[in-house]
Amino acid sequence: RTFVELLQNADDAQSNRVKVFLVDDTLVVANDGRPFNESDIMAICRSGASSKQRGNNIGYRGVGFKSATTISTEIIIHSADVYFTFSKSICAKRLNKSDTQVPTVRIPFLIDKNELGEDVNFSIKKCKQEGFTTFFVFNRAKIAKFLNELNGFDSGWLLFLRNIGEVEISCGTFKKTCSISRKIISDTYVLLSVVGSKDQWYVVSQDGVSIA
Repeated sequence: RTFVELLQNADDAQSNRVKVFLVDDTLVVANDGRPFNESDIMAICRSGASSKQRGNNIGYRGVGFKSATTISTEIIIHSADVYFTFSKSICAKRLNKSDTQVPTVRIPFLIDKNELGEDVNFSIKKCKQEGFTTFFVFNRAKIAKFLNELNGFDSGWLLFLRNIGEVEISCGTFKKTCSISRKIISDTYVLLSVVGSKDQWYVVSQDGVSIA
């Protein structure tokens, strides 16, 4: 569920666009939502620390991001001019433990952006020029596992999100773009149109439940 969780987190940050791409064996997922603040970092570090409320946000309690550890044990987040990492190896070294004794996502460590490498930094700089603000970087990512999750990805994945209207994925031979537009009819009703097709969805939401 890694990509699903990243979409939900981006949507909760009022992101309109999500971009996914590879730089060698490094996977980058970018969004143009509200930059990270202190509470966002705490929510990722501690399960249950999220301020999300049922029915008000897609994700809940900050638990979902833990799924990201299935594709990498070294995750770097860049947002609001800060670079920090969740790294199993760094955490184990700092605590004088073995890698098997520490979780990947628990303690964030500040890092210098140069540790990302020239190619990744160049790609991030280019994305910033396009308006992207927050970047999840997965070093030595299990690309095949991630791409397997993307099988069947289409506009339907965006139906119950509130803000994301465009997702662009370019990972090797896997390339796909899905775009939708939303027309807010009322607090309860939303009309979604799939860009490039005649498909439309009517979404009805009430009391924390949505149907399309």
